[in-house]
Amino acid sequence: MSDATFYKVLAKYAEIEVRPVKELCQLEDKNRRLKQIVVEQAFDIQARKAITEKHWHRPKQTAA
Repeated sequence: MSDATFYKVLAKYAEIEVRPVKELCQLEDKNRRLKQIVVEQAFDIQARKAITEKHWHRPKQTAA
């Protein structure tokens, strides 16, 4: 096998191996960003619930 043929085959199959790795890295990055969004939204929901509970469940004051 000539050097040119070897490198042509190597380039062809190296690209096949690299592409899934790149896609995996991109998916992992996207997954990390989506998880962060979920955490932020969960925090917002908890904060809003806490504020709402404080607002609506004030103790009644008795007349003295």
